[in-house]
Amino acid sequence: MKEKETKQEFAEKFAERLKYAIQQLNLSIPEVARLTEIPAKTLYKWVSAERVPQIDSLAPIFRIGINPVYLLTGEGSPVIKKKLPFLPKFLPKKKKSSRKTIQHS
Repeated sequence: MKEKETKQEFAEKFAERLKYAIQQLNLSIPEVARLTEIPAKTLYKWVSAERVPQIDSLAPIFRIGINPVYLLTGEGSPVIKKKLPFLPKFLPKKKKSSRKTIQHS
């Protein structure tokens, strides 16, 4: 009978799966950060098993092609699509609005 996995064991397995899936996409952590708009610091915490993300934080990871079933359970292929034709290599950084406020007299 398989024992229940501890939170730390899950964190370590999750971290290894995330690292492997990112490698399969030939991306770096900074590239994933740009594509997903998840801060690189957060991603580094996830891949080092320092922190486990909430499930709703993972949607951007799934959109770049990482298989959610693999990431959470270890089953299936790490990536859904190896090529990401729908995403630019690097997303442009968000620019602050340059609108000027018009004051009415």
